[in-house]
Amino acid sequence: AVGKYSHGGMMGMLNDLNIRHVGRHHSGIDDCKNIAEILKVLAERGYVFHENRKQ
Repeated sequence: AVGKYSHGGMMGMLNDLNIRHVGRHHSGIDDCKNIAEILKVLAERGYVFHENRKQ
């Protein structure tokens, strides 16, 4: 998933993952719900998340 969804932002990721957008784009709570759904689908597909912050 890393790098694969860099273009198109959240809407592009939703589209690529065949997830229906919920609510209003750029509405804080709606965007959080959509991002949570993206993460859920990626996890269900076996993606392993790694911390990426720099020390």
